[in-house]
Amino acid sequence: MSKGLRRRVTLTALFIGTPNIIIIDEPYNGLDIRASIMLNSLLTNYLQEHPNTAVLISAHIIPPIKPDKVILLSNGKFIYDGAPPEERIKIRVRQGESLLTMTIEQLNNLFRSMGVDLYILSIDNEPIYNFVEKKLFGANPSGSDPS
Repeated sequence: MSKGLRRRVTLTALFIGTPNIIIIDEPYNGLDIRASIMLNSLLTNYLQEHPNTAVLISAHIIPPIKPDKVILLSNGKFIYDGAPPEERIKIRVRQGESLLTMTIEQLNNLFRSMGVDLYILSIDNEPIYNFVEKKLFGANPSGSDPS
């Protein structure tokens, strides 16, 4: 078997039975993009079906799943231990000759200050893995959000 196929078999074996904790070291190492997306879908679906299961992933590459907790280590020292930082969407705009970077809230405040009756309510941000997954497997392949 190829390295990638051996890796897939090993990772699949983690889900035999219903483990309460899954510990995975470098799960995306040796996997091609298709297998990485399949692993992501498998982990996501498993955790939805088994919400009391804990998954510990040790990785040098940031996995494409949103964790409940992040621990970052560098040279054996804790750099961060806590909730994942919220994604803050920054918008680049030009006002006159100035280039500004602002949040949606700041842009809405700018619109209001100019008397513009336009408000940005939300912006959907699609992770690159979701985009690639749709291109490889078609729409809504893993039972994820169809939007």
